[in-house]
Amino acid sequence: MNSAQVLFQRFIPTWTKYNSVIRLKHDVRRKRIKELGQLGLNQAQIAEEMGLSYSTVKREIKAINEDLE
Repeated sequence: MNSAQVLFQRFIPTWTKYNSVIRLKHDVRRKRIKELGQLGLNQAQIAEEMGLSYSTVKREIKAINEDLE
């Protein structure tokens, strides 16, 4: 086994796992943002409720809308 194969075996599974965790975090965050939006909260209120910045909520809402298109 050459050094490139060793690196691939060591780091690709870690990267894949890390990427999956980030995706899960975003999915959970977006689900909660949708729930709060359906309750009638505006972006500033959602940010305060979730302990996020306004810009994070705005960015996540944009991503939610893009997924719907």
